[in-house]
Amino acid sequence: MRLKGIHTVKSKTGQTYYYAWRGGPRLRGQPGSADFTASYNEAVKLRETPSDGTLFSLIAGFKASTEFASLAPRTKAGGDGATCR
Repeated sequence: MRLKGIHTVKSKTGQTYYYAWRGGPRLRGQPGSADFTASYNEAVKLRETPSDGTLFSLIAGFKASTEFASLAPRTKAGGDGATCR
């Protein structure tokens, strides 16, 4: 299985460390192991869950709402507003 965005760091002592992404959490185990994949999946899930009280959490909540689902596809797509009249 190929995992997207794995960042590898080799220390001066020759130890290799794996991170979910550059600046992300360190992953457990060795690549290909079940523990490695599980720690990667945990990191990705935490990254996708916005913190409460942030602008991102408000946007994510609106996009998950039935009100957003009922909008026309063009309205959902958004854009810069340059074509609106």
